[in-house]
Amino acid sequence: VDKIAGYATDKPVEGDYSFQFYVLGAKPAHVHTWDEGVVTKEATCTEDGVKTYTCTDPDCNATKTEVIEALGHIDEDNDNICDRCKAELKPAASGKYVPATTFADGDKIVIVATFGDNLYAMTTEISSKAAGSALVTVTDGALNGVADNMVWTLVADKDDSTVFYLQVGAKQLSVSSTSLSLEDVGSKFDVSAECVKQANQTGTTIRELMFRDSGGNAVFKNYANSNKGTNGYSSAITVYKYVEG
Repeated sequence: VDKIAGYATDKPVEGDYSFQFYVLGAKPAHVHTWDEGVVTKEATCTEDGVKTYTCTDPDCNATKTEVIEALGHIDEDNDNICDRCKAELKPAASGKYVPATTFADGDKIVIVATFGDNLYAMTTEISSKAAGSALVTVTDGALNGVADNMVWTLVADKDDSTVFYLQVGAKQLSVSSTSLSLEDVGSKFDVSAECVKQANQTGTTIRELMFRDSGGNAVFKNYANSNKGTNGYSSAITVYKYVEG
């Protein structure tokens, strides 16, 4: 050894020396060690909670979270009040939709048309000229596959309880010329008629909710009665009503 740092000499210094050599490289990746976690948001009957974990390394501020699943309602005394959060619970639906010829204010109905071998329910999704449709089936006389967007609520006319407005939310189905729309105040319908005939027609013109194949698609639309049975239009419409049991 000719020179050792720290010695003020240029002469060799005798003795035994140990040297270590280091290669400059990337810093080893830090591996988090998580603590036991704390609940930072309590789960409720209907909302998920959050548990937060923190790395125990004092030079690391990393955290991670995990979801605590919603607890769900409990009703051990069957009083339709949640034992945990005291929310009022709706009893499980136990009814079904069956063909009906009599109706009353507040009834829930589904309007179904037959096209070929298939059944289509009229949906509450209204375009500028037609209502949408969705496939349904029938088993033992009861309608299967009913979704929320197929259900209309009947609102009886105050002057004539035999005709109804078809309501969804705060809107009602309205017929104008050959178009359908949802309005604050809709049109009156005789839901016991073959094609859900509109009851407030003017003069001798009778318009009904009809059914057609438009480019292979099933839609409900409003046509003059003279179109019945022509141009692919069909009047094979059945109204199903929700009943308990």
